[in-house]
Amino acid sequence: MKRSLLAAAVTFPALVALAAFRYEAGGVLEACVRQYYDARMYGWLTLENTCADAISVTYQGKVKPWTGTVDLGPGRHTSIGLSPREVEDKGGLVVAVCHQGFVPVESSGNMWRHPGAPYRCRKTAW
Repeated sequence: MKRSLLAAAVTFPALVALAAFRYEAGGVLEACVRQYYDARMYGWLTLENTCADAISVTYQGKVKPWTGTVDLGPGRHTSIGLSPREVEDKGGLVVAVCHQGFVPVESSGNMWRHPGAPYRCRKTAW
C-alpha cells in the first residue's frame, strides 16, 4: 500500500507537468498570417506565413459552415481555392493559428468550431 501511494505521489506531479506542455495560448500567432488574393493562383484567397515558425492555420466561414486546415512553413504560402465572391458568401473567414503539431480547441476541449470563439492550441501527439 505504501509503495503504491509513493508511486502515485511521484507520478501525479509528473503527469500534471507533462499535461501542461500539451497546450499553448491561442491567438498569439494570428499576426503571422497574411491573407491576399493571388492573381497567379486564379485570384483565389492565399494564406502566407510571415513568421519564422512553422504554423497550422485552421479557417472557417463566419456565416456558412465551412472549414479547412493548412500547414505552412516559414515564408510559405498556399491558395485555399476560394474566390472573393466565395469568401463573401461565407461571411468572410476567421482563422485560428497554432504552431505546427497543435490544433485549436475551445474551452470545452472540443475542436474549434464556432467562428470567433476563444481557443487554445492542443498538441496533437505526445
